[in-house]
Amino acid sequence: MASSKLLCLILGLVYLNVVNAVGSNTNETEAIQFLNDYNIKGMKESYITTEYAWTYNTNITDFNQQAMINRNLVQAAFNQEARANASEFDSTNFSPDTIRQLGVLLYIGDSALPNDKYEELNGVTASMETRYATGKVCDEEGKNCQSLEPGT
Repeated sequence: MASSKLLCLILGLVYLNVVNAVGSNTNETEAIQFLNDYNIKGMKESYITTEYAWTYNTNITDFNQQAMINRNLVQAAFNQEARANASEFDSTNFSPDTIRQLGVLLYIGDSALPNDKYEELNGVTASMETRYATGKVCDEEGKNCQSLEPGT
């Protein structure tokens, strides 16, 4: 019990150090400008990525699957660049909102993977989605087949 509390305390301190003192730029005005620019570009990038995912999920073809995977790689590169730019700031004396926004950009999830691993993960995920969306379950005689996807 005590060791788990100690571990939580250590992880909390590590998180605060990572979020509050990553880079050397202490200019909060520049950080806010970066965040404003990121929000504008990020919305556009996210919208485009969502369109590719929607196209794939509503018209499952190999072509649409590969297009979605390629678009996800573009989105991952955008996320990696945003993380690199966010990490240039030392947010120790920034407002809590600026610290929060920069902190969100530092943790990019799967996008942090190397491109080959990220592409592999996307391919496996898309393949699983395809199987679920197009798969059918039949009764023992192989007659009454039902889609795995509800409502189809």
